[in-house]
Amino acid sequence: MENLLFAMSIIERGLRSFKETVYRGPIRSISRALQIERVLRSGYQAALSAMQGEMIVHEASGAKAKFHRTDHMPTNLPERSVTEDLIDNLSADDVFYDLGANRGLHTCLAGNVIKDGEVHAFEPNPVAVGDLEPNIQYNDLSSRVTVHQKAVSDTGEEIPFVVQSDSTGNTLQTSTVDEGDSETITVESVNLDNFIRENELPGRLL
Repeated sequence: MENLLFAMSIIERGLRSFKETVYRGPIRSISRALQIERVLRSGYQAALSAMQGEMIVHEASGAKAKFHRTDHMPTNLPERSVTEDLIDNLSADDVFYDLGANRGLHTCLAGNVIKDGEVHAFEPNPVAVGDLEPNIQYNDLSSRVTVHQKAVSDTGEEIPFVVQSDSTGNTLQTSTVDEGDSETITVESVNLDNFIRENELPGRLL
């Protein structure tokens, strides 16, 4: 058994090393151009899950959600006090707007509290959305969580968006990002005040 666990840990490290050293820059751009990035990511995640176990469970103030294990889902709940404060202030009939939902950590935790309301998850990064949507399904939240593959801005127009190689430090602030292994893409954006008004939803920006 110890030999098997040791072998699995070596394979896991090999997978991560391959992703970090080989699947970068031009190769990643080619996979996007060929529209096979999601297929490659699904294969990578399936292999990683086989090595580590299928899911991660996070809990805050009695709300619990499970997530597919990926490089971008933390194993320990980050900013626990902030997340618990958020959950403590939610009611079952609230409408919750997650701006920059990423892989859905707060979306799914909030969705398990909001039974009679709605959750709107805004995430412009197509790679992150590829993880976000399965996590919503994984928690049986499709009936009350809506994913919007858009950024939130004051213009509601198409805008530049910087995607970092690890797809976690993404930003609309293109002027403040070191080139490094990043890519600037064009994404749709929405003005949240207009979105709330047009959809006759509660809430407004102050």
